[in-house]
Amino acid sequence: MGTIRDRMEATSQQVLSARQARLQATADVQAHVGNLLSTYHRDRQAMAIAMSGAFGQSRRARVESRHAESASTKRMMHSYHQGRVRAAREQRAALAADHRDRSRSVAALMHNFSKMQSHSAQQLNRNLKAFVHETQVGVSNLIKKAHTSRKNRGRELTRELRRANEAIRRRTTEIEMETRNQLARLSATRHDMARQLLNRLASSVQDRRCAVAQLLGGFHSAQDSLRKDLHDAHQTWQAATGTAMPMRSHAEPKKAPEAEQKHVAKGEIAEMSHADQLAEILQIIGRQPEGVSAAQIAGAVGLSALQVGRLATELADSGKVRKDETTRRYFP
Repeated sequence: MGTIRDRMEATSQQVLSARQARLQATADVQAHVGNLLSTYHRDRQAMAIAMSGAFGQSRRARVESRHAESASTKRMMHSYHQGRVRAAREQRAALAADHRDRSRSVAALMHNFSKMQSHSAQQLNRNLKAFVHETQVGVSNLIKKAHTSRKNRGRELTRELRRANEAIRRRTTEIEMETRNQLARLSATRHDMARQLLNRLASSVQDRRCAVAQLLGGFHSAQDSLRKDLHDAHQTWQAATGTAMPMRSHAEPKKAPEAEQKHVAKGEIAEMSHADQLAEILQIIGRQPEGVSAAQIAGAVGLSALQVGRLATELADSGKVRKDETTRRYFP
């Protein structure tokens, strides 16, 4: 996951770098266009200034020429009074022709300047449009390459994520199988330990039964010895005094208390077969018309509540007893 994150961060950095490069290229294009426009305006102003200077010089030259011609005309008027009118007409005609020629020259010059300005503007517009088109094409190609790279990178990342998910899924399946196997081994170990514990408990119960039987045998032997001593003492007293000594009648030895009987029953039912256990539990339920729970039966027979529950459920499924699902008690 760390490698994928690094690659994604690297891809993001590349996209950001490409975007910054596109922004820088656009800014450069804008700056270049601004420089071109500034150069065009400066050239236009310089040409206008040059034209204005040329026109002023031509006007001054005409004025000087007119002054010179006027002076010459005055001198000619003093010298040649008769040819004044003709010279004046010729001069006016020459001035008109010159004015026309100069007007035509200025008009042609202005026309050429306008044509040159228009041609220069068109050429500049064409160059600007071509440059903008080339820039747009370059930017579009960069964007397409970026999109293609991003798509390819996305596909690679998707494939890597799929492979990672497959690996995680396989590892999860392996862990699940290992967990199931461990649970199975744990269950088997638990059953073995429970069986060993039951066997040890049965052996301990048997040992305790033997010990209790030995204690009872010793108690009975001591009771018989005491009874015999009391009888001998009674005979001796009667022979010495000639009177009968009241003697307490000794009852028969009592049976083992109910707790011992239950203990013996517990040890015995643990060693019984499955059918005998079912029969014993069926008898216990049959003696309880008010109903009895699995915990109570387990306390009476010495089995776990889970074992008693399985046995009682088996009896209920076979129809030998009835189970109340609300109180979870068993009835005959």
